[in-house]
Amino acid sequence: MYVVAIANQKGGVAKTTSAANVANAAAERGQRVLLVDLDPQANATTLTDAQLREHRDETFGTVRQLTMSDALHHAQPRTGAPTQAGTVRAIAVAAGEHWASGLRVAPSSQDLAARGEEGWPGADRRLAVALDGVDELADLVVLDCGPTLGPLFLAALNAADGVLLVSEPADNALEGLPPTVQVLQEVRAQRGGAAPQLLGIVATNVPGHEARAAELLAQSGPTTASGCGRSCRAARSSGRPRGHTLRCGRWGGPAARSPTPTTASPAGSSSRSALRWPKEPADAADPSQGPRSQDAARRGRLAGVGGTRAA
Repeated sequence: MYVVAIANQKGGVAKTTSAANVANAAAERGQRVLLVDLDPQANATTLTDAQLREHRDETFGTVRQLTMSDALHHAQPRTGAPTQAGTVRAIAVAAGEHWASGLRVAPSSQDLAARGEEGWPGADRRLAVALDGVDELADLVVLDCGPTLGPLFLAALNAADGVLLVSEPADNALEGLPPTVQVLQEVRAQRGGAAPQLLGIVATNVPGHEARAAELLAQSGPTTASGCGRSCRAARSSGRPRGHTLRCGRWGGPAARSPTPTTASPAGSSSRSALRWPKEPADAADPSQGPRSQDAARRGRLAGVGGTRAA
C-alpha cells in the first residue's frame, strides 16, 4: 500500500480536484484506491457523492454519521490511551455511481475540526494508526489535506510515503509552497529521513494561453507533474469526472516506493532540498513594454521558486 498526500498551505488551488482525479485515475486502471478526506470542509466527500455510514446509539436512540473524526478518535482518543489500528475501515464507503468502481472514500465533516485542534503528544501518529491494516482494502491511499499546516497536516505527513504539492502558477498560490516544504522536511527528519518523499508539483488552473506559465513552474522543482483544472466535478451530465491528466502506475507493486513523475527536472539541474520564494525582479514588467517584457518578468518570478533563474 502506498500513501500519497496532496497538499499546499494555500486554499483554492484545486487540491481536492487533483486528489479526486488522481484517486479516480488509479481506480480506473484497476487499483483499489481509498480517498481520505482530511478537510473539515468535506469537499472531497461532496465531490465524490460519498454516502456516509450511520451508527445508532442504542442507549440514547440517536443516529449519527461516521466520518474521519470518528476514525481518528477511536484510533487513540487521548495521549497515553491504548491505540486501535485500522479504524478507517469502519467508515470507508464506495464513491458515487459516476466514479470508478474501485474507488472508496473515507468521508469528512465539520466534526473533523475538533480533531484538528488536538495537538497532544502522539496525536500526529493517529492517522498512521487508523490506516494500519487498510492494505486489505486499498493499494493506494490518497490523502486530501486541507489548507493548513496544523495537527491534521502533521498527521498526514506522518502517515504518507510521498507528498504531491498542488499550486496554480501564480504568486499568491506559490507563497504556500515554501512553508509546506519546510514542514515536510522537518517531519521527514523526525521519521529518519526516508519518508515522506516530495514527489513533485501539480500545476493547476492553467488556461491554454498561459501554458508557458506551467512550463516555467516545471523548472521550479526536482520533479513536476501537470496539471488538473478546476473543472473536475462528478459530471452528473456526462456521467464521469473530467480533467485528470496524471499518469498512474501500479502503486501497489514492487515499484510503489518510487513512483515515476510525469515530468522530470530540466537536464543538468540539481535536485534541491527546499523551495525558495522568489524576490520581485528589479526590472518588473511595465505593461507599456509589450507582451515580451511581461513574459520575461513572469518567467523570473516563477523560476525563482526553485532557486534558479530561467534562461
